[in-house]
Amino acid sequence: VIYSALQFGEYWELSSEGDCDNLLKAIKPMLRIVFVLMEMLFIFSHTNFLGVMRSKFIANFGLMHMIATNLCEWFYVLVLDTKGDIYRSAQKRQQIAARDNQTLSTGDFQFINSNSFLITKNFYEHKSNCMQSNIMEPILTKVQGFLSPCTVEYSLLCAVILALMWKNNCANDGERGM
Repeated sequence: VIYSALQFGEYWELSSEGDCDNLLKAIKPMLRIVFVLMEMLFIFSHTNFLGVMRSKFIANFGLMHMIATNLCEWFYVLVLDTKGDIYRSAQKRQQIAARDNQTLSTGDFQFINSNSFLITKNFYEHKSNCMQSNIMEPILTKVQGFLSPCTVEYSLLCAVILALMWKNNCANDGERGM
């Protein structure tokens, strides 16, 4: 929730020129916050919802979708972190080579000129060009190493808890889990 709130705060620093002012950059973190809070409410008061559920099929369908959403969030955070780590590592290698008047190794040179790295580089350069002020990005960069693992652990933990709820829901009906 804290990480998403910081990402939401970063939206207000974006320039309104060109394609920098994209409303989805504000909506995604807010929807993530709403999802996490609703999910926590559901998990902590699951027994209260059991009496209300009329259809086990709809309940199982909802639980499966919540499990899938948590796994997608887990994968999204892993990809985002890995992409950022690779970019920062390559940038550091480039800076060290330029500072020491060294040439990059063949592997480093091929990687830095690869399409995947150029796309990532353009993403980060576009993001930094869109910033009007530089308040939230340094904060996000510093806390990302601490809050991203929390997001990963939360997503996996909730996916496991929801899978157990789904399994118990199927077992209570005499059905077998898929």
